[in-house]
Amino acid sequence: MTCDENLSIRQGEALPFGQLLRQWRGLRKRAQLDVALEAGVSQRHLSFLESSRAKPSRGMVLQLARCWTSP
Repeated sequence: MTCDENLSIRQGEALPFGQLLRQWRGLRKRAQLDVALEAGVSQRHLSFLESSRAKPSRGMVLQLARCWTSP
């Protein structure tokens, strides 16, 4: 997490979904491909979500949340 990201969190600003997803993967040392396979989506789609080229649907957020809770 960079200083700018820490500052945003402290000021109560919400980070974009893609940044949060990338941070989550980094903290847990999970590869993009592994998360994509577990969530049942392509690695390309996950990449687009992380770069904010695509917006996640509610269902996609729930699918990814299931991956977040698994070990």
